[in-house]
Amino acid sequence: MIQWFNTYASLITALATVVLAVITGVYAYLLRRQTKEYIEAVNNQTRESARPLLFISYPEIEEIIAVNVGKGPAYSIKIVNCEISFPLFPDDYGLIYFNTSVR
Repeated sequence: MIQWFNTYASLITALATVVLAVITGVYAYLLRRQTKEYIEAVNNQTRESARPLLFISYPEIEEIIAVNVGKGPAYSIKIVNCEISFPLFPDDYGLIYFNTSVR
């Protein structure tokens, strides 16, 4: 048996090298794919956290207060006369909380 290993030592070494190279290639591919997904998730989270967050208050019918308390700027916001049939997530103070995609 030892004689057989001695005879085919270079073949065994070559096969082991090829197997190791294939395993390394598969590992590198999987790691690259996982890293890309992680970077995409971090970018999405960063983008979402930088969006504006508007608080709209209507303490009186004639008065509407809109305040941007988010981290990102809110551009081109228009408040027009419209009837609110149902507020989104109202609290006891008449505040409506929602995320906006207005940039």
